[in-house]
Amino acid sequence: MLSADEHEEFCNFHSRTFASLAKKAYRLCSRNVADADDVLQNTYIKAMQHWPTLAEKSDDKRDSWMATTLMREALQLWRTPYRSREVGSDTDLDQASERSVPPSVEETVIGLARFREACRAIAGMETRVGEVMALHCIAGYATSEIAQMLEITPATVRVHIHTGRERLRVLMQREEAKSHA
Repeated sequence: MLSADEHEEFCNFHSRTFASLAKKAYRLCSRNVADADDVLQNTYIKAMQHWPTLAEKSDDKRDSWMATTLMREALQLWRTPYRSREVGSDTDLDQASERSVPPSVEETVIGLARFREACRAIAGMETRVGEVMALHCIAGYATSEIAQMLEITPATVRVHIHTGRERLRVLMQREEAKSHA
């Protein structure tokens, strides 16, 4: 439980950071408002739980902590087998592909399935590489933005992206081989 002073300080922090963090959540959740709201809410709950420690940090350090926590919450969301109703489930994709649909819609369904597979594969990467890949490939952040958020050099971000793409390529090839077998 926060004291009255801590609560006021947290509310000021929330007011100052909400708009920019909401934009990041929206990007990380592939523009899905419901998922972005969930991720954002979980991030602020964790910030409130850790507020006594966070309150002692500088604004830059707090902002970095929030961005990292937000990203981890979004990755956790991608790891769940069923996401929000707006995105649908794998069963929805199976049913959609069983119907007779024009090729353009079928290609769209296949593309969505591949995107979900890629997102799950990225979410399954348990290192900084996975975090960088999520920020770059799913959320669309630039190398310099990721470097600032994670407090690493842009060169390190580029190395992580290269490594992550190689891992993703191997994982996606395995999945494709399983589906053709």
